[in-house]
Amino acid sequence: AQLLKQVIKTKGGGGTDVVGLIEKIPGDAAILISINWENLAKSQLMDTMTQQLGEDMQIIQAMGIDIKKDIKHAIMGITFKEEPEFYGVIAGSFDEKKIMDLIKEQGAEVETTRMGRNTVYGMENLYFTFTPDGILFAGSEDDGKPVMEKMLRAGPKNLANSKEMLTLVQDTDTSATAWASIIIPDELKEEMAGDDSVPFDPNTLKAANASVNYAANVTMKAAVHFTKAGEAKKLSDFLNEQIQGLQETHVPPEIIALLKKIKIAPDGPAARMSVTMKAEELEQLIAGIVQEMGGHGEWEDDWGDDWEDDEDDWSDDEEEWDDEDDADDEDGWDDED
Repeated sequence: AQLLKQVIKTKGGGGTDVVGLIEKIPGDAAILISINWENLAKSQLMDTMTQQLGEDMQIIQAMGIDIKKDIKHAIMGITFKEEPEFYGVIAGSFDEKKIMDLIKEQGAEVETTRMGRNTVYGMENLYFTFTPDGILFAGSEDDGKPVMEKMLRAGPKNLANSKEMLTLVQDTDTSATAWASIIIPDELKEEMAGDDSVPFDPNTLKAANASVNYAANVTMKAAVHFTKAGEAKKLSDFLNEQIQGLQETHVPPEIIALLKKIKIAPDGPAARMSVTMKAEELEQLIAGIVQEMGGHGEWEDDWGDDWEDDEDDWSDDEEEWDDEDDADDEDGWDDED
């Protein structure tokens, strides 16, 4: 955890102790998501979100929560199990009594149990608890039992001590408004190995990471990491071909404008994507997508048909790719496997 703290301190991560939150996530999580809510709250996107919430926003306010001031940072972890488990921790300021009173007034059935010094509330498949230091824990079930106990007693077996996650976070912009890191499990590789449409060797797949920095300009970055550079090139070429093909379909002009901004290229054993646009362009894009999908929906039908046609051609395209050099650079993770 100390190494991860140094990485995030150097790269930036907001005013909250992000690593302290990651330490609450059990080590079996393969997906790590971080949202710098303080950063998000300063953006126009937050105003758009609050408008979209409508009546739900009134309920949040009735709970005594000012979503621009009372929430600081959120961390989520997700497992890749057959029944995925969800772990969440939110740093902020919460009035437990006011929140729970309002939830019960809304008619929700709330189950209350004790775990040590913590009162754990359960509603269907969601469990949560409040701590005196302003952290809200939330989690799903594991074999009918709340994962909350695993979170409250994670100890040293937490995600902040994962060597694989540390290596991945070093490649991630932790100063961004939101970022995510994913360690690819063997089960997913095995499933992908049976899919002829996958344009690379799934056994060489290691991990993926992404970030979104929301300011006057919105910058989105993503990378997929392999053990061989040749596989990264295959994925980059494939994605560029798909983007070019989509520009020739009946997608909305907002989508075409976005596609033209996307840059994808191999970088050693990683396939990297980046796109930068003005915040107002992203908001117009989102509004256009919502309007199209909420309206007649014709473009999504056309896009879906085109995608299926493209998918039929993937296996044919694979045969045309040249074999890559087996001596491609390693990504540095194998020493830790």
